[in-house]
Amino acid sequence: MIKYVDFLNAWNEEETVDFSIVEEFWAEQVREYFRNQPFVLTADTSKTIGANLDELFEQAKKRQKQNPGTQYLGTVLQHLVAAKLCLIMPENAFEIHGASVADAPTERSGDFVINNTIIHCTTMPGALLIEKCKANLRGGCHPVYRLGPNNSKIRGSILSLYSFSFICNRRFLLSLFR
Repeated sequence: MIKYVDFLNAWNEEETVDFSIVEEFWAEQVREYFRNQPFVLTADTSKTIGANLDELFEQAKKRQKQNPGTQYLGTVLQHLVAAKLCLIMPENAFEIHGASVADAPTERSGDFVINNTIIHCTTMPGALLIEKCKANLRGGCHPVYRLGPNNSKIRGSILSLYSFSFICNRRFLLSLFR
């Protein structure tokens, strides 16, 4: 550290250094370090799988609050769905897309496409998701959506947000896992 301070002082003698920029640079390096720390999924046998996953989701929510504008919770959810699909599906049965890649610009029907089944992962369902599901149905596909943790209020009210008669009459699979 002393060598670094000596370097900054010598640099400042050659030309004026804006130390607030240097300070901001290092502050961002520290933030980036903590943003890239791994999440820890415990396998505590005294807890249910759901309880262990809830702890993982809590880590993601906490980090998301610490880093405004990020979507850690949704990314963790999508990675878990991808991991499960990798376990139960034959190799190359579906394509894994980046969790932060929007569907519309890439012309994807959803987060995962398996034949004519479209899987949407979301932590905040709303009008856009419903419209995507309707578009999937119009295209002859079967949309499924996977909600993130702690969406019990949303689960109870989402059906009242829109008229689902169109969707429910078309073999819509509503996936409301815990």
